[in-house]
Amino acid sequence: MSKTRNIIDEIAQVRQRRMFGLSVAELHFRLSAIKRAFKEHDPKSEELTRYFPVALVACIESYFRLAIKELIDAGEPFLTNAEKLASVLKIDFVVVRAIHGKAVTVGELVSHSVPISRLDHIEASMSSLFGSSFLAQMRTIPDRWAHEVCGAPSAPILSAPDEVFAGVKRTFEMRHIICHEIASAHELHYEEVASCLEYCLR
Repeated sequence: MSKTRNIIDEIAQVRQRRMFGLSVAELHFRLSAIKRAFKEHDPKSEELTRYFPVALVACIESYFRLAIKELIDAGEPFLTNAEKLASVLKIDFVVVRAIHGKAVTVGELVSHSVPISRLDHIEASMSSLFGSSFLAQMRTIPDRWAHEVCGAPSAPILSAPDEVFAGVKRTFEMRHIICHEIASAHELHYEEVASCLEYCLR
């Protein structure tokens, strides 16, 4: 069996494990559960505290994979802008047949293949799709709900973007340590995990 065929099977399995299939809905559902669990867990339970960065990064990675898929499958200009990201794909007849038979989409193939295990990976992928720096745009994007629906003055969603980006980056670092090292001497403090949770939620 070819490696490509395995990727197509993986994509199908990932799709089946989603409840909603939309990036925003999936993310909101999971982050709400994580936020609730963090609030309810005992701060003295150090071992359990170690796993919240793992859950947060899993949500972030999965959200951006689904967002990348949605953008590319929405068409132009994202489809054309995805050319650089698609360079990692190994296209053979199995892939061509899967796309032709609508078993997978171009967005699913690309999003399943790009690296996304660090904040700079997310920045690279999303910037490629948008044609300009994603994190730079995040500094100025207004909260449309607060402005258009609630009548508040137009203001950026992120009031302290550098702090948020640093907090998200630190969450990725903690996740890497927890997942790839035994790190029995490494202390994770409840307060730091709590602040990283807030940064990731933002």
